[in-house]
Amino acid sequence: KKPLFSGSITKMLGEGCEDFALVECQEVAALYGSAVVRVPAALMPTGANLGMVLCLELADNGGGNGEAKQAEATAAYSAGDTRAVSGRLLVGTLKAFSQRRPGERIGWISCPAASQLYSADVYVHGSMVEGCQAGDVLSFKVHVNAKNQPQAETGSVTRLGTSPLFAAGARRKASGDAADEQSGGGGEAARGSPRRGPTLVGAAMDCTLGAPGRVLLTGGPSAAPTTAGDAAAAPGSADLPYQ
Repeated sequence: KKPLFSGSITKMLGEGCEDFALVECQEVAALYGSAVVRVPAALMPTGANLGMVLCLELADNGGGNGEAKQAEATAAYSAGDTRAVSGRLLVGTLKAFSQRRPGERIGWISCPAASQLYSADVYVHGSMVEGCQAGDVLSFKVHVNAKNQPQAETGSVTRLGTSPLFAAGARRKASGDAADEQSGGGGEAARGSPRRGPTLVGAAMDCTLGAPGRVLLTGGPSAAPTTAGDAAAAPGSADLPYQ
């Protein structure tokens, strides 16, 4: 089966047989250049409404004669439909890395479907994302570990591309810091902005400690609460000491 892209319904348009919805998914932009997918009414799950998170199977709609390929939805499911989504490959963005110990890092994947199902980002062991960087679009399968937290299954992670929307945000942040330094501001560090909790290596990610065992990511795309968990399927992956 094809991997599932996920995003929220931003518009519902049309009347009669031409009804359709627009779903925004930044990972689609990595492959097709546009983050918006048109979903015909015939594919929409019962009770679909604005803001609902959908999981989409996509296909190319041609793109010949020099025209860019566009994503065409061939199936749509509610992200909360566990029977349709469970065990499927999902698509998300490698949002940030955190350093567990010198020379060892772990990653966090943001994915609207995973956020809907687990209210958390997906933990991925560093050995599965070697050579990847924050902003890369990945396909992966999720399993729930002993702490009932989502993590990427060993051997399931594939890099699909890089999110242009994520990269654009990083460039704007870098440009703003450079302009501030030239004006004598000295950047974020010189302004004395507090950096709370563990440092995350990525696209200007920050985090702050919440309740024991939880890390709240702030800034960047899809900054959903992230639960720090173990990686039972990966060697040497003890619980993270975010207490």
